[in-house]
Amino acid sequence: VYAADTPMMKLLRRYTAILQRQTLQVSSEGSRNSIKEQDGTRTISNDVAADTEALTTITKEMDAAEAWTAESTIRTMLSKLGIEDRLMKMPISGLSGGQKKRVALASA
Repeated sequence: VYAADTPMMKLLRRYTAILQRQTLQVSSEGSRNSIKEQDGTRTISNDVAADTEALTTITKEMDAAEAWTAESTIRTMLSKLGIEDRLMKMPISGLSGGQKKRVALASA
């Protein structure tokens, strides 16, 4: 379901990618992408600043799309289709044919 090519899932993947990239940039010491101390003031490199701006923009998009509740909505939908919580953590390849069809329905 998360791998679906819907606008909501694309938005969630973009949001996640920006957050991960920003976390890596800020935590990597000595990197040109990290926050650096200069004369007691903090400066943020262009890459981090660009990601911060992108994060602000995508947060507004997620607000407009009500994407913050997507995981809960997906879990509810799968549950109503008979996919238990334990199955939601499995790779698709581990599901039965009927379960795969129900996941496909939820993805549509």
